[in-house]
Amino acid sequence: MEKLVLNVKGMGCSKCVAKVENALKDVPNLKKAKASLEENNVTISYKDSIDKELVVKKITEAGYEVSE
Repeated sequence: MEKLVLNVKGMGCSKCVAKVENALKDVPNLKKAKASLEENNVTISYKDSIDKELVVKKITEAGYEVSE
């Protein structure tokens, strides 16, 4: 299984963490998305390959800023 870690700006509470994780649930090949409030990032576990642009788009649409 592969991993991708992205920095997410704008998360301020546990509801934000859930919102980021929930925004990614329909991304193809995604196995798990774990957002961290303490580290201001999201760790994405996936199989084979993942559309990184789609991941960034989903997080941005949820109202957060993404960087690597």
